[in-house]
This record gives sequence, structure tokens and C-alpha cells, in this order.
Amino acid sequence: MTQDEYLATIDPAKRAEMETIRDIMVRVAPDWERYMVRDIMAFGRYHYKYESGREGEWIHFGMSANKTGFSIYVVPTLDGQHFPEIYKDRIGKVSVGKSCIRVKSIQSIDLAVIEEILIKAKSVVDS
Repeated sequence: MTQDEYLATIDPAKRAEMETIRDIMVRVAPDWERYMVRDIMAFGRYHYKYESGREGEWIHFGMSANKTGFSIYVVPTLDGQHFPEIYKDRIGKVSVGKSCIRVKSIQSIDLAVIEEILIKAKSVVDS
């Protein structure tokens, strides 16, 4: 499934909000691969390997719909801190957990702060 096909399955009002965030992600990371991982619209990928030997690939950032709105995922960290947690007081009315920003409505968040988070996360990856 492509990101556009996924978005086509979402309620039109929520889809419009998610498309706004996706446009920011595309603008911030035009060179990153865009793909789907289950129900997550993914941007960029990296390979990880744990000391246990388990390894795989995961996203740098992404987004998915949920029952009450949508979630934005920002996986890179800065000095061991997750960007959503660093910026939680500036984002707006959201719920934050490590690499996840849960949004009920785009009207309740500061899009400039979301873009700043994504720019800084990309700069960490690109450095």
C-alpha cells in the first residue's frame, strides 16, 4: 500500500490534517524514502542491531491515524533525549511519549514547532 492509498482510507477531515503534516515531512526530508510500515506512513530508514543480536530496520519519522486523531513519530534522539519530549511544552495540546506525538486536532498544535522538530531530527540523522 502506498501513502496515498493509505490516506484514501482515512476520514476526509482527518486525512486533510494528516496531509498537511505529510507536506511538512516531505519539505523537510525530500531526499528520504517514503513508504508504509504496517499502518505508519514512514520517512527514511535506518538499520539497528541490539547487543542480543536482534536487528532490523525502522523509520526516522512517520505518522499514522488513530481513533481520536493521529500520531507523529520522531525516532532520532539528541544526546539521548527524544525530540517530542524536548519540545512537548511548545507543541500545543498533545500527548507525548518518547518518540510519539499524539494529536487530536491540527488546530491545537503549532505547525512551526512540528517543522522545527523534524528539521532538527533530520539534521541529527544527516550529521
